[in-house]
Amino acid sequence: QDGDLRARIPGLAETGVCGVSVFFKGKVVNVFESRKTIFLNFGEDYKKDFTVVIFRKDIDKFEKKGINPLEFYKGKEILATGKIKEYNGPEIVANDPSQIEIK
Repeated sequence: QDGDLRARIPGLAETGVCGVSVFFKGKVVNVFESRKTIFLNFGEDYKKDFTVVIFRKDIDKFEKKGINPLEFYKGKEILATGKIKEYNGPEIVANDPSQIEIK
């Protein structure tokens, strides 16, 4: 998908797209940190818009490359690669910084 995904993909699970590896290109609008996760959000509504998820257990892989995901990706156009899932909207889980490329 090229550009922001502004609306949830209706029936994502039923489309057969879940579990398929995809490329998603868009601008990271905001970044949110919870206790276990960092969310790179492509829209203002995380429950509808596309998100790249980085779990806390994988943060050291990013830091070893000199990347602080909380600051590094915000406001940047990125290309994310991974399997698409639906959890509060479409998402890709990035287990490694190689899955996120600055465009």
